[in-house]
Amino acid sequence: MASILLQNVSVEIPVFSNDSRSIKNSLLKNFSKEKAFEKVPCKKCSEPIIVPKRFQHFLLEDQLSDSQFSAVYRALDLSLNREVCVKIFSKEISANEELVKTLIEKLSLSATLTQQNIVPIYTSGTHEGQFFMVSQFMNQRSLENFIAKANGSLPINACLKTLHEVSKGLLEYSRHKQFHHHLTPRNILINSDGQIKVTDFNIFYSIMRSLDDKSLYGTEFVSPEIIRKGQDTESAGDVFHLGLIAQQLVTGKLPYSAESQEAMMDKHLDETPKRLSELRSDTPQELCDFVQKMLAVRPSDRPSLKEVEKEFDQLRNPQKSNMAATRMKTPVSKAPLEQDADKFKHAKLQDTDLAHED
Repeated sequence: MASILLQNVSVEIPVFSNDSRSIKNSLLKNFSKEKAFEKVPCKKCSEPIIVPKRFQHFLLEDQLSDSQFSAVYRALDLSLNREVCVKIFSKEISANEELVKTLIEKLSLSATLTQQNIVPIYTSGTHEGQFFMVSQFMNQRSLENFIAKANGSLPINACLKTLHEVSKGLLEYSRHKQFHHHLTPRNILINSDGQIKVTDFNIFYSIMRSLDDKSLYGTEFVSPEIIRKGQDTESAGDVFHLGLIAQQLVTGKLPYSAESQEAMMDKHLDETPKRLSELRSDTPQELCDFVQKMLAVRPSDRPSLKEVEKEFDQLRNPQKSNMAATRMKTPVSKAPLEQDADKFKHAKLQDTDLAHED
């Protein structure tokens, strides 16, 4: 069973029945004269209804975000009768043929990956002169919302789980020699069942490089190499961004603050952030030390993504690493029959030239 998502109240219907599609198409016809995404009273029950908008074979049900370059919607895919996330790029971006070609290349890679911490890409295309992409709908609850609500009170175990899951997605993507380059809490999504997935790999970075304007990056989630050179350095930039997210997850605050963009960028280049333990006393020492390494100004001083994933795995599951260490220290005693077989093998070797090669 699922709810009709055009309404603020839930109406239970079978998930893949034709009823869902027919009801929503009926609603679209009934409110065709209304402005999209406005709340209007239902003619039958008087409850408020969000007016949908038709876009190709999608019904855009609710606008989730809007920015200079794109707008994101929760939508119904009428061809498969499933909820999806549709990102529609601005006309400025859509008119740039080379940029659209680059975006398609990046999306094509994401579409081939099935790793559990990467948001699946379903399709992309152009409609009415605007380029768009379609991905899995993740209830659109971003990590940014959780951080704001918790304000530094998230349990350390929850922080470690999040950081580890994100690092696994980044590591899988990096195996294809591609990187995110603009990791922020906003593009880390959490589903209702607790799944943590990363989205928008290499999308914003490609736009920034195409427009040749590093100021578009903002001031909060920007690596020192972006400030200095206007371009990221493979996985090291993702490690730095994840370090910033770790700081914000644990403490509720980013490591740097300033009154102007120039002053903020100077701090990214020159200032050593406070240790997590100075801002939150229950932070494990190992986590403090490792996040400091991730936030190193020089890319070569930061750990690799593989080291990041391994460290967060060990911090999240200390019992697993302890068991592995115990297995390495404990000698494995051979069964009597195996011991006898070894003696017999050794005796045979003594009769050959191989015995003298040792």
